[in-house]
Amino acid sequence: LGDAMPSCKDERAVGAVLASLATHAITRGELEDALDFGMSAAASLEAARDMRNACMTRLNTGYTLMLLGQWARTETQLANDLALAERAGLRALAALAHHNLGPTLANLDAVDRAEEHEREAIRAYAEQGDKRLLTASRYYLARLLLSRGKLDEADAEMRRARDEAASIPSLAPLASAGLSFALLASGRTAEALQAAREAEAMVAARGGDVEEPFVPKVALASALVASGETLEGGKLVAALAVELLERASRLRDPALRSSFLHAVEDHARVFALRESLAQTE
Repeated sequence: LGDAMPSCKDERAVGAVLASLATHAITRGELEDALDFGMSAAASLEAARDMRNACMTRLNTGYTLMLLGQWARTETQLANDLALAERAGLRALAALAHHNLGPTLANLDAVDRAEEHEREAIRAYAEQGDKRLLTASRYYLARLLLSRGKLDEADAEMRRARDEAASIPSLAPLASAGLSFALLASGRTAEALQAAREAEAMVAARGGDVEEPFVPKVALASALVASGETLEGGKLVAALAVELLERASRLRDPALRSSFLHAVEDHARVFALRESLAQTE
């Protein structure tokens, strides 16, 4: 493929192939390759003046940057993508940019702007009738509200997400895990553990074919440790840390390795749990 691509004069075709390679790389967990393929794909599609697919590919690349914890880069890219989508009247893509700007800005401590973007995504997806992304936006908003200490609002929003996700099997475990985080923040440890176990059971029932399968594991580990079940919780935390370190080892760029491990909230939570358990031994 590497030898064939330069001789191809059809930039749209080159962009489509590169975008497909980026998608497959994400599926394999090869985030750095996904980032490289995605950026090249967007450049080819822009050269072909295929702005819809270029914008979609750039948004997907922005999501890859989110997975890597590259928040400043993500904000720059998503802000540009939002402006492009709005100029071109691409409502669905504009909504997606708003959706991902929520957690991005929250991680940059721009929490007021983050909440505004996520609420705009919720409004847009409700209007567009996109139930999956509406539910995902509610989940993001609830996590944002949790980070702001708005526990009652976060609990209510996460329960709405969980109820909506009941008919979306790929999202249901994530919503239940989110509810576990909300319950844990309110000191309702037993309920948090129950919600986390339910989330993990749903992941197992689908053979891991769910959105963000790592998050229910982190919710369960957090609830186990908070419940004093340190033997089971410690084993899970250790396994999650090993998994993260193995995934990080595939990243060639040291800056990407560092942000992946420490700038992604749920990843950082694993290492915080590991440290707290080590201090109690």
